[in-house]
Amino acid sequence: MKEISKWLMDVEGSAKRFYEKAALKFKEDAELSQMLKLLAEDEAGHYDAVKIIYDITLDTEGFDTDIMLDAETMNGTLSLLAGNEKKLDAGGMTKEELLDAVINIETSEHNDFFLYAIKVTQLRVEGLFKDASDISVHRARIERFIEARPEFS
Repeated sequence: MKEISKWLMDVEGSAKRFYEKAALKFKEDAELSQMLKLLAEDEAGHYDAVKIIYDITLDTEGFDTDIMLDAETMNGTLSLLAGNEKKLDAGGMTKEELLDAVINIETSEHNDFFLYAIKVTQLRVEGLFKDASDISVHRARIERFIEARPEFS
């Protein structure tokens, strides 16, 4: 679990940074910028939850999991995030490309691993993460935004 939680910290931190930068880049579109700021806040909360898991793994022997992540999966997700951030930093990302990037980030398999890490830790530490695993709120925010904006539908 230590390796998975460390990787998830990297993923959630990268997603947060991407959303923060995108919110600034597209600040002239107040609705889009606000949605990106809220996504960044969500990612900060996800990062904090995974950091707790990572800290627990440092203090707990035998915190094994039933899954293994291969380097290709881990690096692929981080590469996707880095590529999106690089394109954004270079100024070459349109709003449509931004929304595609958001959808790719939010539908990548890392959210499944995030939920798995939360659930496994909840089994070991009662009462932990009552709200952290509600990815549906995160996804619904994106869906509502896209549905309300005909240019993205």
